[in-house]
Amino acid sequence: LPPPLGAPRAPQMESKESEDVRRESHVLAVAFNQDGTCACVGTRSAFYVYSTLPKCEPRLRSTVEGVRVMEMLYCSSLLAIVGSGDRFGSSPRKLQLFNSQDHSTICNLNFVSSILAVRMNRNRMVVCLQDKLFIFSVPALDNLHTLSTPPNPAGLCELSSDDTSYLAMPTPRVGEVLLYDTVALRLLTQIEAHRSHALAAMAFSPSGTLLATASEHGTVVRVFSAPSGEHLCTLRRGSTPSRIHSMSFLQSPPLLAVGGASGTVHVFSLWGVVGGGASSAGSASGPGESTPAPSEAPPPPPRRRG
Repeated sequence: LPPPLGAPRAPQMESKESEDVRRESHVLAVAFNQDGTCACVGTRSAFYVYSTLPKCEPRLRSTVEGVRVMEMLYCSSLLAIVGSGDRFGSSPRKLQLFNSQDHSTICNLNFVSSILAVRMNRNRMVVCLQDKLFIFSVPALDNLHTLSTPPNPAGLCELSSDDTSYLAMPTPRVGEVLLYDTVALRLLTQIEAHRSHALAAMAFSPSGTLLATASEHGTVVRVFSAPSGEHLCTLRRGSTPSRIHSMSFLQSPPLLAVGGASGTVHVFSLWGVVGGGASSAGSASGPGESTPAPSEAPPPPPRRRG
């Protein structure tokens, strides 16, 4: 029988409160800084920064709500954050440069459409929209150049370390990567990384001298030299297609970790690539191979520009 009118409904109230807490703590974004020593987590109600070394510990909690895009400049107090748009004053078209030391806003940069990604090093900041890339100087924040891109709804772009400051971005040709020098503001190389499938993920090594790419097919990962675009090796993730979500290099020992929708993380050794010999690869879920997968033909030589 239903409870009489006016009877307390504590269980239902507790359930609703729990649902509200879960909704407000829903994770919108996770991002590491450039050297992996900090991790940023954005939720509907706040964003957090954690130190990862020597162990994972909370470093910062800010009440800025609904953060969907985050980029932290190494371990400094400078963060670039973009809102999800579901809170008052939280616009996906506004980039907020935030000082985490005193929880203050340094400046706001407004754009004509939603910001999909932000990449930063100590010399340059790149803001990615669906069809444009804006290159800013750091710390002056002068808009140095704007690049038009093909439709890029995933916000796919990568910026290498301070010493090189190379920008990797997709071109109108399927599976092709363009390398751009954000210091000299000139095109470097175009690489046909994957001939038959669109790009899904890219990553620079910590030194900026290696670039890894994966296509939407996800069976192989290719490693190229930067900025020459020379193809160094092809690493086989598996024979079953799987979406690659992230890739990350380790400088020493030279390793490449690849994670995707299959729920596995493959770790490849790049000793042979760094040393100039034949590459070898290993996987966290099985042996890897440094040979082209039959589903994707090897890439042709890069087309140099400029």
